[in-house]
Amino acid sequence: MSKYRDILSTLGPGVTLLAVSKTKPYEDVKALYEEGARLFGENRVQEIEEKFPSPDERPEGMKIFMIGHLQKNKVKKAVALADRIESVDSLELLEKIDSEAGKINKKIDILLEWKSSDDENKSGFDDETKLMEAVCISRKLSHVNLLGLMTIGPLTDDKERVRSAFRETKVLFDKIGGLSVLSMGMSGDYDIALEEGSTEVRIGTLLFGRRG
Repeated sequence: MSKYRDILSTLGPGVTLLAVSKTKPYEDVKALYEEGARLFGENRVQEIEEKFPSPDERPEGMKIFMIGHLQKNKVKKAVALADRIESVDSLELLEKIDSEAGKINKKIDILLEWKSSDDENKSGFDDETKLMEAVCISRKLSHVNLLGLMTIGPLTDDKERVRSAFRETKVLFDKIGGLSVLSMGMSGDYDIALEEGSTEVRIGTLLFGRRG
């Protein structure tokens, strides 16, 4: 059994496997595509542009999700190249995405990023009031489709801290209501994320090996 199908078999019904292909060559992406992977996560707009074919020339079913911090000056390209933006972390970014998508008559799927750890290097909404405001605004905008929430758990060996972060995010997810995607969990903690209700896990190392 391939690595991809092996991991997929552990996820259970209703859970999506997003293959995080950042820094890996397109040849590796194509190899995983042949194993059945269709969804790939990238951190940088420039890498998407340089590594992947244009959207209308990609293999059938291949979709690219932007999962890294998105700078406002990169939004135009991100909207054109990505099938989903999972790292919407401010009201300004949300409105910029809607504006740029409108210019090309595209409605783009998004996730709002919740900051569930105290890591200063992590992005995301860290105030529930502002998150709820973003939810309300996104549901009124014409060119974004709010699917759910995304979070990155704390980088620690303390599994209870990780679990607490995921649980907190699930509580918010349920409180908002009407969402379909809760993206939590990476190679080192996706088992905990699944136990806490994740519907999408972002797996890189276990599929592609460690990055240099």
